[in-house]
Amino acid sequence: MEQSTDPLVFLVISSTVANISFMGSVVYEYLAQQGAAGVLVEGWRGGKVDTLNAKDQLVTIFANMAEDQACRQESKRAGGISLLVTLLQTQVTEGDSQKSPDQTEFEEKVCEQIQQKSAIALARLAKDVTCAVEIAVCDGIPIFARLCKTSSYRNKSVPVLIACLAALRRLHHALGPSSFQEEDIEKLIRPKMIDSIFACSSMSEESFV
Repeated sequence: MEQSTDPLVFLVISSTVANISFMGSVVYEYLAQQGAAGVLVEGWRGGKVDTLNAKDQLVTIFANMAEDQACRQESKRAGGISLLVTLLQTQVTEGDSQKSPDQTEFEEKVCEQIQQKSAIALARLAKDVTCAVEIAVCDGIPIFARLCKTSSYRNKSVPVLIACLAALRRLHHALGPSSFQEEDIEKLIRPKMIDSIFACSSMSEESFV
């Protein structure tokens, strides 16, 4: 993967790695030893992750690796947190008149998957306080809050909303209230999860302004 300069080859290899990353602790240990997070970040920076599918494979690997403490620290060292915060904001490119409705719908679903997996990865990374601090430094907290409160940013996806709320609550537990706006604590963190989900799903975006 590291030596590949072709985005298609990088996609095929990362898809394979994404599949085996579901196999658990033995695989996590191997990926950490091989510096997989660093290779993925370099691939991203080198322009090899140039499609929604490639981004989806990337966040799948990071989300699975984040189950392991050694992988979490390796992901942080490699710059994976900044990458995940960026991918958390993935949106469908608008203005392409040549797209069919089916293609647009497909891209919206993949974007939702990327957002959801990015949120899951960051929530798992936040188990380590040093990673939680890095997420805050990368402005992850206001981005999570915006995704919760502004449904258009997540294509009105409830799974993305749930993942973002869970991540915010994990970050609040790790960092304390000083890293959050009081309004977000009152609406997104302090209530029961189901109440926050209902509020964010049913209220108009203007209600949060």
